Amino acid sequence: MAEEQKPTDSSGETGPESCEANPPVTLRRSGRVRRRPSDHIDNGAQESRGPATTSSSTSARRNPKRKAAPETFDVPDNLLEASLAPWKENELTEWEGWTELESDPAFFTLVLGLLGVKGARIVEALSVDEDSLAALPSPVYGLVFLYQYLGEESGKETAETGRDVWFANQTTNNACATIALLNIIMNVDGLSLDLLNAALALDNKVDRALTAKKSKKSNKRVKRRRAGSAESEGGSGYHFIAFVPRGQRVWLLDGLSSAPVCIGEYAQDQHWTSVMRPVLQERMMRYETEQLSFSLLALCGDDLGHVRQKLSANIRCLESIAAKLASSPEWNPKASSDIIYSSTDARLSLYQLDTQDVKGVPDPEPDPPLSNLHESSEIDSQTTEAASKLWEQLGDEQKGLRLQYEGSLNMDEHESARVFGRTKDYAPAIHEWVKILADRGVLKELHDQVQLSKSP
Repeated sequence: MAEEQKPTDSSGETGPESCEANPPVTLRRSGRVRRRPSDHIDNGAQESRGPATTSSSTSARRNPKRKAAPETFDVPDNLLEASLAPWKENELTEWEGWTELESDPAFFTLVLGLLGVKGARIVEALSVDEDSLAALPSPVYGLVFLYQYLGEESGKETAETGRDVWFANQTTNNACATIALLNIIMNVDGLSLDLLNAALALDNKVDRALTAKKSKKSNKRVKRRRAGSAESEGGSGYHFIAFVPRGQRVWLLDGLSSAPVCIGEYAQDQHWTSVMRPVLQERMMRYETEQLSFSLLALCGDDLGHVRQKLSANIRCLESIAAKLASSPEWNPKASSDIIYSSTDARLSLYQLDTQDVKGVPDPEPDPPLSNLHESSEIDSQTTEAASKLWEQLGDEQKGLRLQYEGSLNMDEHESARVFGRTKDYAPAIHEWVKILADRGVLKELHDQVQLSKSP
């Protein structure tokens, strides 16, 4: 009987025995981990292939992705002491947002100074009647109206695109006061805005506001934006809007609106506030049932600006007389050292004047002595005497102007000091003082006295 032959491979070796002796060589084509072997391969084959075993065990040990750890905050041990501690250096300037602004003329005048506006100030109008508005300092560049924004308001005015009107939108919280001022200033030809100061004052605030805006959800952002300037306890906010004349038309500029609103036109012989007054009265009557409070501030010309103009004209007249009579041997003006009669005098800076201010003032209507002085080809004793009298008259006028300027300047400095004091945070000082009283037992004594007074 013939012996059964076992199957052989191409090399002549027997199948099972030859596989165990010389296993096939596995070729690696890349550094990637090979896939898990198929189920039809037996355990022996799996054990002989190391990389496949490693891949299988690695896959079995793979864990799901862990959630990100919550953000941690460095909470101080004594939170009360930390919250009532004094402000740290640069902590106020790094505040990410715009602060609420009180409707006070002194605060708004301070904002004008931060924006670099000269020759203007803020005055409060106590009423919207004709007499109160007529009593405002002239000129009245614009009005800022504060009212409580109820949210469901829908005005009857129609927005209109005016090419000759400068208009800015409010894009962040608590900025409506600054936007109202800018909407007035940029539409007044007689006011100068220091762009560098304005950029430095607003640049950081805008950057921080945009950063804070992106971090909030859209629904919350819209809700707070419609709330206006300052959140009150009832949920409503107070909002500032502006009224300004431009091109013989009166415009309502609301930073929350999409465009400026024209509320009427006025004639050449008519003051622009006469057009604004009925619109403002109607708006106030609309909220009469809610018993809301209102505030009206006027952006007017600065009294110091008029004094500076008169002082510049006075100095120019004196300089002209001195130049005309410099060659006369009889010319001997009195009190020359106390009077500013030169456009290069260093004392001009005390009154915010310079050489260009003095030389740029239009020539005033000359008095008869000054007219005779310019008409005379020769300087005689009579002309010199007339010029001396005019010199003394202009000198007395200059002293009065300088006293008026210095008096107004002192009042402004007093207001600035008052505003600066109100911007201070006195809570840390009060907290420390109360702690001292408590340590010395004063508070306990007061408490015991109150308890005794309440006992029958």
